Amino acid sequence: MGDALPVYVIIKTVKDKKYLNIVDISVNEKGKRCQKLIKSYGNLDKSLENDPDIVNKLKQKLNRDF
Repeated sequence: MGDALPVYVIIKTVKDKKYLNIVDISVNEKGKRCQKLIKSYGNLDKSLENDPDIVNKLKQKLNRDF
């Protein structure tokens, strides 16, 4: 693998549903960016029902941990 880039909280859309994920983005030998799933929090709407501020909390946690 190439140089590591930061870990991100992303919202991915699949078939009109949104999912909350934490991914590590790196660059391979050919210079192409690759994503590695670190953790999936499942359906975004359900996550927001449980905690309306989950996205911001995850971003803050990543800034501390990484």
